Amino acid sequence: MNTSFWNFLTFTFCIAGVLLAGLFYHVFNNPYSNINPYPPPTPISTALFPTLTASPQALPDLWTSTPEIGSPEVDENPLATTDSQETPTAQPSKTPVIISTEQSGDSTAKAAVLPTAVPDANKQPAAPVVNQPESQESAGSIVLTAPVGVFNNTWQNLQSIPSFSWKVPNIFLDIKNSRVYFSTHLDGNPAATITKSHYSHPAVPSGEYYMRVEAAGTNGAVIDSSPLFVFRYDDTPPTEPVGFGTTDPGTTVTPYFTWMPSIDSHSGMEGGMAGYAIYQGPVSKCGKPVAFTSVPNWTPVTPLVGGVTEYFCVKALDAIGNESNWTGPVSFNYTP
Repeated sequence: MNTSFWNFLTFTFCIAGVLLAGLFYHVFNNPYSNINPYPPPTPISTALFPTLTASPQALPDLWTSTPEIGSPEVDENPLATTDSQETPTAQPSKTPVIISTEQSGDSTAKAAVLPTAVPDANKQPAAPVVNQPESQESAGSIVLTAPVGVFNNTWQNLQSIPSFSWKVPNIFLDIKNSRVYFSTHLDGNPAATITKSHYSHPAVPSGEYYMRVEAAGTNGAVIDSSPLFVFRYDDTPPTEPVGFGTTDPGTTVTPYFTWMPSIDSHSGMEGGMAGYAIYQGPVSKCGKPVAFTSVPNWTPVTPLVGGVTEYFCVKALDAIGNESNWTGPVSFNYTP
Protein backbone atom coordinates (compact mmCIF):
# COMPACT_ATOMS: atom_id res chain seq x y z
CA MET A 1 0.00 0.00 0.00
CA ASN A 2 1.21 3.48 -0.84
CA THR A 3 2.95 5.42 1.95
CA SER A 4 1.07 8.62 1.13
CA PHE A 5 -2.21 6.97 2.11
CA TRP A 6 -0.96 6.37 5.64
CA ASN A 7 0.35 9.87 5.90
CA PHE A 8 -3.06 11.23 4.90
CA LEU A 9 -4.83 8.98 7.43
CA THR A 10 -2.48 10.09 10.20
CA PHE A 11 -3.03 13.75 9.35
CA THR A 12 -6.82 13.19 9.38
CA PHE A 13 -6.73 11.61 12.87
CA CYS A 14 -4.61 14.45 14.22
CA ILE A 15 -7.06 17.05 12.91
CA ALA A 16 -10.01 15.07 14.36
CA GLY A 17 -8.25 14.84 17.77
CA VAL A 18 -7.66 18.59 17.83
CA LEU A 19 -11.32 19.30 16.95
CA LEU A 20 -12.56 16.83 19.57
CA ALA A 21 -10.31 18.38 22.25
CA GLY A 22 -11.62 21.82 21.33
CA LEU A 23 -15.19 20.54 21.59
CA PHE A 24 -14.55 19.15 25.11
CA TYR A 25 -12.85 22.35 26.20
CA HIS A 26 -15.80 24.44 24.96
CA VAL A 27 -18.36 22.21 26.70
CA PHE A 28 -16.29 22.25 29.91
CA ASN A 29 -16.24 26.06 30.02
CA ASN A 30 -19.86 26.44 28.89
CA PRO A 31 -21.86 23.35 29.89
CA TYR A 32 -25.13 25.03 28.79
CA SER A 33 -23.85 25.31 25.15
CA ASN A 34 -26.12 24.05 22.34
CA ILE A 35 -23.48 21.58 21.16
CA ASN A 36 -23.50 19.78 24.56
CA PRO A 37 -25.67 16.67 24.09
CA TYR A 38 -26.16 16.27 27.89
CA PRO A 39 -26.50 19.74 29.39
CA PRO A 40 -27.01 19.98 33.20
CA PRO A 41 -30.45 20.94 34.53
CA THR A 42 -31.25 24.61 34.61
CA PRO A 43 -30.53 25.93 38.13
CA ILE A 44 -33.40 27.38 40.12
CA SER A 45 -32.98 31.05 40.77
CA THR A 46 -32.46 31.93 44.42
CA ALA A 47 -34.97 34.30 45.90
CA LEU A 48 -33.35 37.23 47.66
CA PHE A 49 -35.26 38.66 50.56
CA PRO A 50 -34.58 42.10 51.94
CA THR A 51 -32.76 42.28 55.25
CA LEU A 52 -34.76 43.60 58.15
CA THR A 53 -33.17 46.75 59.51
CA ALA A 54 -34.40 48.37 62.68
CA SER A 55 -35.38 51.93 62.03
CA PRO A 56 -34.44 54.18 64.93
CA GLN A 57 -37.38 56.06 66.34
CA ALA A 58 -36.95 59.14 68.42
CA LEU A 59 -38.92 59.09 71.62
CA PRO A 60 -40.82 62.22 72.57
CA ASP A 61 -39.67 64.35 75.43
CA LEU A 62 -41.81 63.70 78.48
CA TRP A 63 -42.73 66.65 80.62
CA THR A 64 -45.15 66.97 83.46
CA SER A 65 -46.16 70.33 84.68
CA THR A 66 -45.28 71.06 88.27
CA PRO A 67 -48.27 72.32 90.21
CA GLU A 68 -47.78 75.70 91.76
CA ILE A 69 -48.51 75.70 95.43
CA GLY A 70 -49.66 79.12 96.55
CA SER A 71 -49.19 80.44 100.01
CA PRO A 72 -52.45 80.88 101.94
CA GLU A 73 -53.71 84.33 102.56
CA VAL A 74 -53.34 85.46 106.15
CA ASP A 75 -56.45 86.87 107.71
CA GLU A 76 -55.58 89.90 109.78
CA ASN A 77 -58.59 89.31 112.02
CA PRO A 78 -58.98 85.53 112.37
CA LEU A 79 -61.28 85.81 115.40
CA ALA A 80 -63.96 87.57 113.40
CA THR A 81 -64.39 84.61 111.06
CA THR A 82 -66.37 81.59 112.21
CA ASP A 83 -65.88 79.33 109.18
CA SER A 84 -62.19 78.75 108.45
CA GLN A 85 -61.08 77.06 105.27
CA GLU A 86 -57.79 75.29 104.74
CA THR A 87 -55.86 76.09 101.65
CA PRO A 88 -55.64 72.89 99.57
CA THR A 89 -52.21 71.59 98.73
CA ALA A 90 -51.31 69.42 95.77
CA GLN A 91 -50.91 65.77 96.63
CA PRO A 92 -48.95 63.34 94.44
CA SER A 93 -51.19 60.85 92.68
CA LYS A 94 -50.58 57.12 92.41
CA THR A 95 -52.38 56.90 89.06
CA PRO A 96 -50.12 56.71 85.95
CA VAL A 97 -50.39 59.68 83.59
CA ILE A 98 -50.79 58.99 79.87
CA ILE A 99 -49.05 61.53 77.62
CA SER A 100 -49.86 61.67 73.89
CA THR A 101 -47.45 63.24 71.41
CA GLU A 102 -48.45 64.08 67.86
CA GLN A 103 -46.24 62.59 65.18
CA SER A 104 -46.28 62.55 61.41
CA GLY A 105 -49.13 60.59 59.89
CA ASP A 106 -51.95 59.11 61.87
CA SER A 107 -49.80 57.46 64.50
CA THR A 108 -49.62 58.89 67.97
CA ALA A 109 -46.94 57.95 70.50
CA LYS A 110 -48.19 57.32 74.02
CA ALA A 111 -46.07 57.02 77.13
CA ALA A 112 -47.01 56.24 80.70
CA VAL A 113 -45.37 58.25 83.44
CA LEU A 114 -45.44 56.40 86.74
CA PRO A 115 -45.73 58.40 89.96
CA THR A 116 -42.84 58.65 92.35
CA ALA A 117 -43.30 57.01 95.70
CA VAL A 118 -43.60 59.56 98.50
CA PRO A 119 -42.44 58.48 101.94
CA ASP A 120 -44.98 58.64 104.74
CA ALA A 121 -43.74 60.93 107.48
CA ASN A 122 -45.94 59.22 110.08
CA LYS A 123 -44.70 55.70 109.29
CA GLN A 124 -41.79 54.40 111.31
CA PRO A 125 -38.95 52.81 109.30
CA ALA A 126 -38.72 49.05 109.49
CA ALA A 127 -36.09 47.65 111.77
CA PRO A 128 -33.17 46.00 109.97
CA VAL A 129 -33.17 42.22 109.89
CA VAL A 130 -30.19 40.72 111.64
CA ASN A 131 -29.39 37.05 111.09
CA GLN A 132 -28.95 35.45 114.48
CA PRO A 133 -26.32 32.68 114.64
CA GLU A 134 -27.66 29.22 115.35
CA SER A 135 -27.15 27.87 118.80
CA GLN A 136 -24.80 24.97 119.28
CA GLU A 137 -27.61 22.66 120.28
CA SER A 138 -29.59 23.25 117.05
CA ALA A 139 -26.61 23.20 114.68
CA GLY A 140 -26.94 19.48 113.98
CA SER A 141 -27.51 16.02 115.43
CA ILE A 142 -25.59 12.80 115.55
CA VAL A 143 -26.28 10.56 112.56
CA LEU A 144 -26.46 6.82 113.27
CA THR A 145 -25.51 4.17 110.70
CA ALA A 146 -27.08 0.75 111.26
CA PRO A 147 -25.77 -2.65 110.07
CA VAL A 148 -26.51 -3.81 106.54
CA GLY A 149 -30.09 -5.01 106.20
CA VAL A 150 -31.24 -3.34 109.44
CA PHE A 151 -33.77 -0.50 109.34
CA ASN A 152 -35.24 1.62 112.08
CA ASN A 153 -38.32 0.13 113.76
CA THR A 154 -38.41 -2.82 111.31
CA TRP A 155 -38.32 -6.51 112.18
CA GLN A 156 -35.48 -8.54 110.66
CA ASN A 157 -33.71 -11.87 111.18
CA LEU A 158 -30.40 -11.11 109.45
CA GLN A 159 -28.37 -9.30 112.14
CA SER A 160 -28.42 -10.39 115.78
CA ILE A 161 -25.36 -8.27 116.65
CA PRO A 162 -26.21 -4.56 116.89
CA SER A 163 -23.15 -2.85 115.39
CA PHE A 164 -23.58 0.90 114.94
CA SER A 165 -21.39 3.78 113.86
CA TRP A 166 -22.15 7.49 114.00
CA LYS A 167 -20.94 10.87 112.88
CA VAL A 168 -20.86 14.01 114.98
CA PRO A 169 -21.11 17.42 113.26
CA ASN A 170 -17.77 19.21 112.92
CA ILE A 171 -19.00 22.15 114.96
CA PHE A 172 -18.68 20.13 118.16
CA LEU A 173 -14.94 20.29 118.70
CA ASP A 174 -14.90 19.95 122.49
CA ILE A 175 -16.25 16.38 122.73
CA LYS A 176 -14.78 14.26 125.47
CA ASN A 177 -16.62 10.96 124.89
CA SER A 178 -19.82 9.35 123.64
CA ARG A 179 -22.42 7.67 125.81
CA VAL A 180 -24.09 4.71 124.14
CA TYR A 181 -27.56 3.69 125.30
CA PHE A 182 -28.75 0.22 124.25
CA SER A 183 -31.53 -1.38 126.25
CA THR A 184 -34.99 -2.88 126.13
CA HIS A 185 -36.21 0.22 128.00
CA LEU A 186 -36.39 3.78 126.73
CA ASP A 187 -34.88 5.20 129.92
CA GLY A 188 -32.15 2.60 130.36
CA ASN A 189 -28.65 3.30 131.68
CA PRO A 190 -25.69 3.84 129.32
CA ALA A 191 -24.36 0.55 127.99
CA ALA A 192 -20.91 2.05 127.32
CA THR A 193 -18.96 5.30 127.49
CA ILE A 194 -16.36 5.38 124.72
CA THR A 195 -14.22 7.80 122.75
CA LYS A 196 -14.68 6.00 119.44
CA SER A 197 -17.46 6.58 116.94
CA HIS A 198 -18.64 2.97 116.66
CA TYR A 199 -20.10 0.37 119.00
CA SER A 200 -20.86 -3.36 118.74
CA HIS A 201 -23.16 -4.97 121.27
CA PRO A 202 -23.11 -8.74 121.93
CA ALA A 203 -25.67 -10.82 120.05
CA VAL A 204 -29.18 -10.34 121.36
CA PRO A 205 -32.19 -12.70 121.46
CA SER A 206 -35.44 -11.91 119.70
CA GLY A 207 -36.93 -8.67 120.92
CA GLU A 208 -37.13 -4.90 120.61
CA TYR A 209 -34.21 -2.68 121.68
CA TYR A 210 -33.65 1.07 121.87
CA MET A 211 -30.39 2.61 120.67
CA ARG A 212 -29.18 6.22 120.96
CA VAL A 213 -25.88 8.08 121.42
CA GLU A 214 -25.08 11.22 123.41
CA ALA A 215 -22.00 13.38 122.89
CA ALA A 216 -20.53 14.76 126.13
CA GLY A 217 -18.26 17.78 126.34
CA THR A 218 -15.14 18.28 128.42
CA ASN A 219 -17.26 19.49 131.31
CA GLY A 220 -19.44 16.37 131.20
CA ALA A 221 -22.51 18.15 129.83
CA VAL A 222 -24.45 16.65 126.92
CA ILE A 223 -23.69 18.57 123.71
CA ASP A 224 -25.86 16.64 121.29
CA SER A 225 -27.64 13.31 120.85
CA SER A 226 -28.79 11.05 118.05
CA PRO A 227 -32.39 10.25 117.15
CA LEU A 228 -33.80 7.13 118.77
CA PHE A 229 -33.19 3.95 116.76
CA VAL A 230 -35.45 0.96 117.43
CA PHE A 231 -33.56 -2.29 116.76
CA ARG A 232 -35.94 -5.21 116.15
CA TYR A 233 -34.60 -8.75 115.83
CA ASP A 234 -36.69 -11.92 115.48
CA ASP A 235 -35.33 -15.42 114.88
CA THR A 236 -38.04 -17.20 116.89
CA PRO A 237 -40.48 -19.23 114.75
CA PRO A 238 -44.22 -19.10 115.35
CA THR A 239 -46.04 -21.89 117.13
CA GLU A 240 -46.90 -25.06 115.20
CA PRO A 241 -50.44 -25.34 113.81
CA VAL A 242 -52.64 -27.37 116.15
CA GLY A 243 -55.71 -29.46 115.26
CA PHE A 244 -54.81 -29.92 111.60
CA GLY A 245 -57.26 -32.24 109.82
CA THR A 246 -60.56 -32.57 107.98
CA THR A 247 -63.99 -33.88 108.88
CA ASP A 248 -65.06 -34.46 105.27
CA PRO A 249 -65.89 -38.08 104.36
CA GLY A 250 -63.87 -39.96 101.81
CA THR A 251 -66.52 -39.39 99.16
CA THR A 252 -65.49 -35.79 98.42
CA VAL A 253 -62.79 -34.89 95.92
CA THR A 254 -61.93 -31.55 97.60
CA PRO A 255 -61.60 -32.08 101.37
CA TYR A 256 -61.71 -28.98 103.60
CA PHE A 257 -58.77 -28.79 106.08
CA THR A 258 -58.74 -26.55 109.17
CA TRP A 259 -56.40 -25.91 112.13
CA MET A 260 -55.90 -23.51 115.02
CA PRO A 261 -54.10 -20.22 114.18
CA SER A 262 -50.43 -20.03 115.10
CA ILE A 263 -49.03 -17.35 117.43
CA ASP A 264 -45.87 -15.26 117.01
CA SER A 265 -44.93 -12.79 119.76
CA HIS A 266 -42.48 -10.69 117.75
CA SER A 267 -42.91 -9.94 114.05
CA GLY A 268 -46.43 -11.39 114.17
CA MET A 269 -48.69 -13.42 111.92
CA GLU A 270 -50.04 -10.55 109.84
CA GLY A 271 -48.54 -8.90 106.78
CA GLY A 272 -45.24 -9.66 105.11
CA MET A 273 -44.64 -13.38 104.68
CA ALA A 274 -47.05 -14.44 107.41
CA GLY A 275 -49.25 -17.44 106.59
CA TYR A 276 -49.24 -21.23 106.22
CA ALA A 277 -47.43 -23.52 103.79
CA ILE A 278 -49.24 -26.72 102.66
CA TYR A 279 -47.74 -30.01 101.52
CA GLN A 280 -49.68 -32.52 99.44
CA GLY A 281 -48.29 -35.73 97.98
CA PRO A 282 -48.47 -39.55 97.76
CA VAL A 283 -45.58 -40.02 100.22
CA SER A 284 -46.30 -40.28 103.94
CA LYS A 285 -43.93 -37.48 104.95
CA CYS A 286 -43.91 -33.71 104.75
CA GLY A 287 -41.93 -32.46 101.79
CA LYS A 288 -41.82 -29.41 99.54
CA PRO A 289 -44.83 -27.08 99.94
CA VAL A 290 -47.27 -26.95 97.03
CA ALA A 291 -49.60 -24.19 98.28
CA PHE A 292 -49.76 -21.21 100.61
CA THR A 293 -52.63 -19.58 102.46
CA SER A 294 -52.87 -16.64 104.85
CA VAL A 295 -55.85 -18.09 106.77
CA PRO A 296 -56.03 -21.29 108.92
CA ASN A 297 -58.02 -23.34 106.40
CA TRP A 298 -57.41 -24.76 102.93
CA THR A 299 -59.01 -26.82 100.16
CA PRO A 300 -57.08 -28.56 97.35
CA VAL A 301 -57.40 -26.73 94.04
CA THR A 302 -57.13 -29.92 91.96
CA PRO A 303 -59.69 -32.66 92.74
CA LEU A 304 -58.24 -35.84 94.21
CA VAL A 305 -57.89 -39.04 92.22
CA GLY A 306 -60.11 -41.92 93.31
CA GLY A 307 -58.49 -44.87 95.03
CA VAL A 308 -55.22 -42.99 95.75
CA THR A 309 -54.21 -42.04 99.30
CA GLU A 310 -52.92 -38.44 99.58
CA TYR A 311 -50.96 -37.00 102.52
CA PHE A 312 -51.19 -33.43 103.77
CA CYS A 313 -49.00 -31.26 106.08
CA VAL A 314 -49.03 -27.65 107.25
CA LYS A 315 -46.49 -25.27 108.84
CA ALA A 316 -46.65 -21.60 109.89
CA LEU A 317 -44.51 -18.64 108.78
CA ASP A 318 -44.31 -15.31 110.59
CA ALA A 319 -44.09 -11.87 108.96
CA ILE A 320 -40.34 -12.08 108.21
CA GLY A 321 -40.31 -15.74 107.15
CA ASN A 322 -39.39 -17.68 110.30
CA GLU A 323 -40.88 -21.16 109.87
CA SER A 324 -42.41 -23.50 112.44
CA ASN A 325 -42.15 -27.28 112.32
CA TRP A 326 -44.48 -29.29 110.12
CA THR A 327 -47.75 -30.58 111.48
CA GLY A 328 -48.81 -33.89 109.91
CA PRO A 329 -48.93 -35.82 107.74
CA VAL A 330 -52.69 -36.38 107.61
CA SER A 331 -53.90 -38.96 105.11
CA PHE A 332 -57.05 -38.80 103.00
CA ASN A 333 -58.35 -41.45 100.61
CA TYR A 334 -60.98 -40.51 98.09
CA THR A 335 -63.34 -43.41 97.30
CA PRO A 336 -65.75 -42.76 94.42
